[in-house]
Order: sequence, then structure tokens, then C-alpha cells
Amino acid sequence: MKKKLLLLSLIVLCLGCLLAVGVSATESTTPALDLTYTNLSFSDSVYLKYAVSAENVTEDDVRLLVWTEPQSDYTSTANATILMPLYLENIEGEDYIIFNYTALAAKQMTDVVYARATVEANGTTYYSAVRKYSILRYAYTVKNDPASEATLVTMLTDMLNYGASAQKHFNYKANRPANGAWYDIQVVNGTLSDGFTYGLYMDQDEIVLTADPAPDGMVFSHWKDASGANVSDEATYTTIISYANTYTAVYKEEGAGDEVILNKLAYTINADGRTCTITGMGTCTGPIINIPAEIDGYTVTGIGEKAFAEQTTLTAINIPDTVKTIATRAFYGCTGLTELTIPASVTSIGNQIVYKCNSLETVYYNSTYTPSSSGAAFLNLSSIKTVVFGGTKVPDYVLYNCTGVQNVVIPQGTQYIGSAAFYGCTSLTSITIPDGVTNIGSNTFYGCTSLASVTFGENSRLTSIGYGAFENCTSLASITIPDSVTSIGDWAFSGCTSLTSITIPDSVTSIGSLAFASCKSLTSITIPDGVTSIGLEAFYGCTSLTSISIPDSVTSIGDSAFRGCTSLTSITIPDSVTYIDGYAFWDCTSLASVTFGEDSQLISIGYGAFENCTSLTSITIPDSVTSIGSAAFSGCTSLNTVYYGGTVEDWISITIGIGNSDLTNATRYYYSEAQPTAEGNYWHYVDDVPALW
Repeated sequence: MKKKLLLLSLIVLCLGCLLAVGVSATESTTPALDLTYTNLSFSDSVYLKYAVSAENVTEDDVRLLVWTEPQSDYTSTANATILMPLYLENIEGEDYIIFNYTALAAKQMTDVVYARATVEANGTTYYSAVRKYSILRYAYTVKNDPASEATLVTMLTDMLNYGASAQKHFNYKANRPANGAWYDIQVVNGTLSDGFTYGLYMDQDEIVLTADPAPDGMVFSHWKDASGANVSDEATYTTIISYANTYTAVYKEEGAGDEVILNKLAYTINADGRTCTITGMGTCTGPIINIPAEIDGYTVTGIGEKAFAEQTTLTAINIPDTVKTIATRAFYGCTGLTELTIPASVTSIGNQIVYKCNSLETVYYNSTYTPSSSGAAFLNLSSIKTVVFGGTKVPDYVLYNCTGVQNVVIPQGTQYIGSAAFYGCTSLTSITIPDGVTNIGSNTFYGCTSLASVTFGENSRLTSIGYGAFENCTSLASITIPDSVTSIGDWAFSGCTSLTSITIPDSVTSIGSLAFASCKSLTSITIPDGVTSIGLEAFYGCTSLTSISIPDSVTSIGDSAFRGCTSLTSITIPDSVTYIDGYAFWDCTSLASVTFGEDSQLISIGYGAFENCTSLTSITIPDSVTSIGSAAFSGCTSLNTVYYGGTVEDWISITIGIGNSDLTNATRYYYSEAQPTAEGNYWHYVDDVPALW
């Protein structure tokens, strides 16, 4: 078992981190203590580890009092174990005092431990609040947390099974085995018999609830359970438990029948013993909920799954900056909610937190948490009209398919606009990209069919436009890309059917595949000097494109790069191009002129490269060409003249694929400076050497 405990503890240590408030030693002010953290840890066995913050005391004077039974007086040391401080530990610049409680044997895994810190100073004894914790509490929390690793859950199960065996062997609480059915009980506006508002109890345990004193002018009305049912009219209520439950004391005005609900949210205590997660409305009522940063001494760090589900009267929920997690569908069905602020502190957001919040119009999103496409926080919510971001990035998928979004504010400090962040926001008409943004992710504005204006800052530092970033933005008529951009990703402007003009700066060195495919209104484009290749189908289907300038830096023209550019009448291929890939100019039915430079380095014309160029009447093929792919000139029904820059012998060495009869049946000329023609040029009609052609 020792090996099992050690392995378990190693896992626990990896999951836990200790947080605390710093220790100072100023003697001139009142001492203050706080037992800020409780956790399960290890050395050669499992033990409880405590972190204590202390102000205005000497840390060596602080003690920890520990009891294994509830006390009527937590200042008496008669039944207490007194622990000495072990060491100071610094985490993120803050110091805290460490105590280890190692007295729990394997058989004592069900024991609840009560602890508080104490110090004597200037003749007065000072105390922290009492903390209630147990190994069982840690195990229960982890085993009921969907995010917990299976390995840890398995180890905890083994540990509890071992503890149950030890209890039976030593006849120590043998009727309360550690691996039994234990239930979490929460009390609102009251306490359990040990004076606390929470506890783990075994199936069929008897518990006693005592309501807090009624506020002035009120009297106790009844206890209600988690379902809202009235379970008792007695202020002190005894019951047998058989499942996890929350009991709430309800009050009413003295002499009146109307209930008065005290403003307290339902919560569960987290595994660390010092923070909590909001699980429901508790005794709060709307229309406005102000979630506190702390409840009963526990810092609020989470909002649980469906915590406010179907609270249709809520119009506002204010979240403190202590909250780190908002679970799946936390505000599901809050149909009256009109505005929501996500604090910067939030580091985890569950799926569809505002699902069916059909009145939510304004969102202030200050977190940088990145959800998945299927779990986008506001997925498919059409009611949202305005979103104001406040973090350093606009997260991926944040407004995925939010078709009603019209106004978006992105602050100057933003550095990244995430993938699919505005995917399918069909009502978005304009966007301003601030100077600090260096990258626009993939599919960021995909399908924003109303987006007509994209403005970049004057001092833009944008370096890349991602895959499909503006794909199918069918209302975008023009765009000037900042001169800081070096790459335009695949599909970046594909399907922008209204795009008539675009300025690509000299800084761009890469144009991706299908970058401008199906931009059917684009009439002309100039490719900057730094680009070395034109990607696959980069301008495929640009049916209005009449002219294009290709710089000397380009060495290859990709597959179907200009396929279906039916208005393109002429093209000049610079000397630097060595490869024209397959179907590069297929179906360019208006292409009448193809010009190569005198010093062309072209090696290969790919399959179908000029297929169905029905207006092409003549072409000069450079002497550098060594292969012409199958059907490269198939369907060139007007091609009647072919000039070849080399000799007849050079032509013979070219590999010409099948399906090029329109090329080989045309009137052909070869070039020879050795024998000028009667007209004074060097082009010779091929019929002079018919056997070779």
C-alpha cells in the first residue's frame, strides 16, 4: 500500500498548487492570520498540508491547532494537536507558512479535521478562522469532477478501498467505510451540528440543521431542499439523508405570510478547501444578481454547470474578477438577460454558456480563453448585436455563427484575432483592425456576407492573413492590405464575389492556394516583386480579371492558378518562371496572347495548362522548355501558329504528351540564326523539314 499512496500523492502534487497571502513582520499594527489553503500532499505517506498567511507577527511564533472532532470551543487546546511551523514557501512572490498534519493513519480516512492558526502577541491571542477538511472531501471532489484524470480517480478509489479495509481490520468506525456512499450536504442560512455550512455524510446518516437567527423584523418560515420543496417548519430540523442536497432556511416578515428570501447564492466548496463554485440561485432573487467575490470566507472562483439555468427573470449578472471558470450552459435559458461581462480573470469557459439567452444583445469579453468550434461560448446566438473585447486577443470561435452581431470593438492592445472568431457573423458590416494585431487566424471572418469595410491602423504590424480569413465575404468590394503583411493564406479572400480591387504590398512573399479564387468582380491585380510562387488555384474563377502583372521574382505558377479567368486577354510570363503547372490557364477562353521573355527559364508546361483557350491564335515556346504535358493545348481551336525558340533538333528532344493535336497541327516555325530567311528574319517554316516534325 505504501507504493500506492506514494503514486497517488505524486499525482495530487502535480494537480495542486498552493496560493497564499504574504507574510510581513511589522510589530506596530494588529496581527492578522488566515489559514488560506488546505490540500492533500505527501512525503513518504499521505498527509494534510496547510498554508497560513500572517501579518504583523513573527512567523516562528505561529502555531496550528488541529482537532479530529468538532469542538464547542475552538480556543481550548485541551483536545488539540499543536503543530509547529515547518518552513516558509514562496509562490509567485508571496510567502506563506507551511504546516503538515501527518497524524492520520490509513484507518482514519473518514476523519474530519478542524484546524485554525493562532499566535500570541503583546499579551493577546489571535486566531484565524476554523477550516474543516478531510481526505474524504478531497477524494469526493476529485471523483465528481468531470475534468479529473482517470488515473487520479482510480488511485483515489484504491486508496479509499484500502482505508475501508483498515477501518474494518482495526474496528475503527467500521460502520462508516471510506469507500461507502457519501453525500455532499450544503446549508444556506444555517449550520450543521458542527457549526459549519457543509459536510460529507454517509447514506442514512442523521443530520441536524439549525437555522441562523432571523433578521430584525422577520421570523423563520421553513426549510426547503434543492428542489424547492418545503421539508420542515422547524428551525432545528433533523433528517436522514440518502442523496446530496442543499437545505435553505427561508424567512418571512413577522406577522405576515410573505416569505423573505435572503440574498445568498448556493455554492459548493472546491477541493482546495478555500475556494467555492456557484451552483445555483440559492435564496437570491432577480432581476439583478451580483455574485460576490467571497461567500462565508470562501473565494468564489467558479460558476457551475447550469448554475443559473432558466432563470427567466434575470436581466443582469455581475461576475467578480475572482472567477476563473464558467461551466457549460451556466446561464442557459436566461431569456431576460440583456448584457453580460466576462472578466479578464476567466481562464476556462464551457460550451454554450448563454444557450437560449435570446435577449442577450451586448457582451463585454475581457477574457483571452480560447474555446473549441463545437463549444463556442456564444455559438449560434443571433440576438447579440454588440461585442466589446478587452483582452490581448480575440479568442478563436468566440462569436461562431452569431448571425446578429453588428458592432465589434477591438482594443489597441489586441495582438491576435483568433481563428473563426467571427465565422458566419452575417450581419457584421465593418471591422477595424488595430495596429497591435500581428496575426489574423484561419476562417476569422468566413461567411461574413455583409462585411463591406475592413480598416487597418496606420501603423499596422500585421504580418499574416490566415487560411480563409475573409472567405465568402461577398459584400467586400475593396481592401488595402498593410505593408507589414508577408503572407496571404490559402483561401484568404476566396469567394469575395464583390471584390473589385485589392492592393497587395511589396512586403508579401507568399500568396496561398485559392487565395482569391472565385473573386468574380476582380478586374486587375498586381503581384508584388517579393512573391516567388503563385499557389494552387490562387485566382481560379476570377471571371472579370482582364489583366495581371506577374513579377520577375515568381518561379512557378501553380495548378489551376488562373483557371476559368474567362476575361483574361493576355499574359506575360516573366523569365524567372521555370514551371507552369497543370491547368494553370485552363478555360481562359478570352486569352489571345501569351508572351515569354527572351531569356525565359521555363522548363515545363504542365498538363492541360492552356486547355480550352479558344481565343489563342499563336504562341512562342521558349527553347528552354523540355516537356509539354498531356492536353496542354487541347481545345485551343484557334491556335494556327506556333513559334519555337530553338532548332528543329531541340524540338525533337521535347517530351510532348498526348492530346496536343491543336499544337502539333498548327503552322510551326523554328528559330535559326545560321540561315536567315528571305524576309531577313530567323524563323523558318517547319515544312522545310517535314520529316522531323
